[in-house]
Amino acid sequence: TLGWVYYRKGSPRAALPYLEEAAELDAKNNPKRADGKRNVNPEILLHIATVKKELGDAAGAKTALTEALQLVPESHPTRARLLSALEELNNPATAAGTAEGTSNES
Repeated sequence: TLGWVYYRKGSPRAALPYLEEAAELDAKNNPKRADGKRNVNPEILLHIATVKKELGDAAGAKTALTEALQLVPESHPTRARLLSALEELNNPATAAGTAEGTSNES
């Protein structure tokens, strides 16, 4: 999404509205789930959580991750990344310790 491009270019504040719009458009284009909740691509929600975390909105990041986890089955390839991101939010000291020596280059 354009929002993810903004984030990757170092502009998380500019990215968030585009990511939120992408989630809304995705929800509009997908049928609601049986439980009545919106059906959004979990990757978009992961991106929203990443940006919100960087902007200091841990609660908003957790909300996006929790919503995404409700959408994906146990076997979904994104599930491990969602769980890892949620664990990092819940235990920032542990995540910081394991992140030492890693690179954020892509």
